[in-house]
Amino acid sequence: MSPAATIDAAGASLASLTAADELFYGRGTVAVSMAEIRDRSGVSLRRLYSLYPSKSDLVAGWLRHRHESWMAGYSRRVEGRLARGDEPVDAIFTALEVWMTETVFRGCGFINTHAESSELTDQHRSIIRDHKRSLAIYLETLLPNGATVAVIVDGAIVQASIFSNTEPIQLARHAARALIAQDAL
Repeated sequence: MSPAATIDAAGASLASLTAADELFYGRGTVAVSMAEIRDRSGVSLRRLYSLYPSKSDLVAGWLRHRHESWMAGYSRRVEGRLARGDEPVDAIFTALEVWMTETVFRGCGFINTHAESSELTDQHRSIIRDHKRSLAIYLETLLPNGATVAVIVDGAIVQASIFSNTEPIQLARHAARALIAQDAL
């Protein structure tokens, strides 16, 4: 009996989502097959399909999983910076820099997935929208114009991915500061 056959449904689901996160984030949802998820996760194809009856279901599960893990990691980094005494704008953008430099960075998994619109469903679009709303709402707890800063954050992430450096994060930090200063007048 394989080791994957002995894990429960929750463990198999987590193993599948972890493999999906690595593969989908790294190569895109369209380019990755269910067989590759099976191979990476160690979860049998039969078990994988019992958990996620279609690849579309797996992509939806992965998007939900990524939302939870990304928001938890990002908010933990921001809160850590705030606890050190950083101003909210600095905490927001330093947390992005840390994410970019301490992990394998391929931009925003949600924006990347949205760009692969050929296989995107209404369910996927809804999860992506909910993620972006959640980020804006979180930033609103830190800044009065957090929703606008969320747009700046997304642009910075896209450009940082394209240019493979943190300079766009610095430019975005300056833009957010200018926005806040203008709103304070």
